[in-house]
Parts: sequence; C-alpha cells; structure tokens
Amino acid sequence: MRGCLKLQNDGVSVDAVYAKRSDGSDLIADFTITPGGDTLTLVIEAAGPDAVNPDYVEALTTLLRRLSVRGAEIVTAETDTRVLLTEPIALDRDTEPEKVRMRLTGAQSRTGDNRQRMRLALRVPDHGPDDADRLLADLAAPPAHAPRAVDMLTPMIGISLTTVGKGKVNRILDVSENTVGCPAGWLCSAAPVSCEALGFLWWCPGGWWPGRRFSGWSAGQAAHPPTRAFA
Repeated sequence: MRGCLKLQNDGVSVDAVYAKRSDGSDLIADFTITPGGDTLTLVIEAAGPDAVNPDYVEALTTLLRRLSVRGAEIVTAETDTRVLLTEPIALDRDTEPEKVRMRLTGAQSRTGDNRQRMRLALRVPDHGPDDADRLLADLAAPPAHAPRAVDMLTPMIGISLTTVGKGKVNRILDVSENTVGCPAGWLCSAAPVSCEALGFLWWCPGGWWPGRRFSGWSAGQAAHPPTRAFA
C-alpha cells in the first residue's frame, strides 16, 4: 500500500493507496475512502493510457469482494457524468463481486469507456464517518491468511456437488496433499485431478463450474489462485 495525493471534489487532498492481492502484490489502481455525511465514499481513479491504473478492473472486483465480507451497502454509485445505480445494492458473503463490478462498469458508458473515475457511497456495519482511515487500511490489506486447500476440501469428501454449468452431480472421493480423487470424466478424463483445477471453487457459491483451470496452488499450500478469490 502506498500513499500519494489525490484532489477530491471538495478540494481536500487525501491519501490514495493501492489494494494488495492475496499474495501481497499491489493492484495498481488508486483508491481513497473519505467521510461523506452519514456514509463513507470510496473513489477509484480512472484507468487510462500509458499504464495509468492498469489494474482498475481487478482492484474494483477485489474491493467489492472485501466489502461483501463486511456486509456493506452501496448506497449510490456515480461517475463525474453519470449516475450508475437507481437503488442501493446490499452486499454479503453470497454476493458475486464480478457481477456487481460488471453492473457498475457497464453502466458507466454506452461508448465503451467503462474504466472511469467512480464514487461509491457506502454504509458499512460498525463503521461511521470517523472510520474512513480504518476502512481504507482494511480494504487495502491482503487477507490475514488463506486456508490450505486440503483443509477446505477434506470435509467435502463424499458430498454431492452440483455444477453450475450443466447441473451435473459430482463428488470428491479422496483428498491428498497434491491431488483430489473424483469420478472419471469430471474436470478431466480420469481421476485423480490436480488441486490446481479446483481454484475456481471460490468463484461459485451456488455450485462448481467445471472445465476451467487455474494454476499456482495445491492442496498442501496456502491457496492463492490467480483469481484472488480469497481477497
């Protein structure tokens, strides 16, 4: 997390920071939190040419995910020229942050300029106008820890799991440090399946989405898949 100065609409300069991914690397997209009456205002700066805020989309999705964990409500959302919401959005642990992000960015422009400077007025449980700095630090920081995949998957052995894509019922048969045993034909042509193939589990609260693979983690490691789903 790094500090710089950003001029807000009210003429007050405040610290802008980068959020960090689960692996501790920076998401290069400036954002701020400031008091706004009975709400807190999150501003994410626009992406632009010359590598200005290139991680806008990933950063916004990450911030929405972290706000969902905190049970926040998006009261209003707007750019400098457009109102993005007609009613508030309540976020919770079942929220799909990517869908909320697409709703917000999709409403920014009909011409394709959907990486604009955006302001979200927020209500966050246990946070008042005086807690802007605390919320800024909390949203910018990576999770304190991520569970090991093997610890998460072992209790699911034998449980029937319905896939999102085709509605098929599948099961985990066995879990070891580096592989997951499953019926042949699920995710690959034969069992066992590398735990890398299960990184998308965290994207799908309603079920499992088969056929999509992510690399970079195994059951024996702290799980930090490229999707940053633990953020």
